[in-house]
Amino acid sequence: MAIIGANSKIGTLLAERMAPMYDLLLMDSSSDELMALINSIRLQQPATNINILAFCWEASWEADVIVVAAAMEQLPAIAEKIKEVTNRKPVIHFSPAGSATTTLQQLLPHANVVVAELETDASTDGLQKVVRLGGVDKEALKLAGEILAHSFAIAL
Repeated sequence: MAIIGANSKIGTLLAERMAPMYDLLLMDSSSDELMALINSIRLQQPATNINILAFCWEASWEADVIVVAAAMEQLPAIAEKIKEVTNRKPVIHFSPAGSATTTLQQLLPHANVVVAELETDASTDGLQKVVRLGGVDKEALKLAGEILAHSFAIAL
């Protein structure tokens, strides 16, 4: 699993929760923060297989599942870099509930994009939860649901 934007709040949470189940390829602009994240995860789970990759193209090429944990305004630049290696791969993107959900699918027309819409839950001190998954490919939606069930409260 590649996590592009691994230093984001969501990217960090996913890395921590997915480390026991997946080999992780982490990518973000600050390698120092990524190294701190990896060290933190390895303290809790020493047997995990986590690597830092410098380029999102390389991370996307090597991964079976791609998570884009980056802001909406970064999507065009990320999509341009990874579009040639996302053909038929599940690409999961997080966005605020109610925002445009088709943006990444339009930018990556040959990928199986799943958008996980997030909402802040006031009852849990501002933690975010996934309130809806959107996408066309049923297998990608099922996979995203399974992955996110380990990381977030999902209200579908």
